Amino acid sequence: SGMWRTDIIRKFRLRFGDYIIFEDTIWAIDYFHHIQSVSIISPRACHQYGYHYYYPWQGREYGLVTEKLFRAKKDLLERMCSLFNKLDAPDLFEDINRAISSDIMVSLMNMYRGQNTNVRSRRERIRILNLVGTGKVEMELGHKPFVWLYGRICQWKHKVWADAILLLMAYLLDFKLCFLRR
Repeated sequence: SGMWRTDIIRKFRLRFGDYIIFEDTIWAIDYFHHIQSVSIISPRACHQYGYHYYYPWQGREYGLVTEKLFRAKKDLLERMCSLFNKLDAPDLFEDINRAISSDIMVSLMNMYRGQNTNVRSRRERIRILNLVGTGKVEMELGHKPFVWLYGRICQWKHKVWADAILLLMAYLLDFKLCFLRR
């Protein structure tokens, strides 16, 4: 939370995007591109100025795996990279890149396993693979073997094959988990 200068918001026409998640973070990154300094004040001072945070949870698709979710996460990753490049601190971006990239891959795994998703058709999955497998910023996939493997398959040029392999991997993983529970 924070307090923002309206003259900067108006001058640079900063608006919230059409996201289901991270909309405030993406907006703040855009804001930070246009300022020279930041002051930190106590939460008590925020309440003194009449600042209150309200978040309507009803009807939110927060955890549901959708194309909009992937688009928001990729956009967040690219905007964070541009902010850290502006600050001339690209090395600090590595940990953030690893965290967001890992989160994207976990969402992708959940989509292929059919968990908490409304993505059902092959066309939708391939559209998401195209979104995840390309971008201005290369995702840092870390060293977790399954996350790394999903990330590499997403980067394949032939998305139809990538989709088939990821479906097969999800099926085998679910089969293995069912077998281990017995």
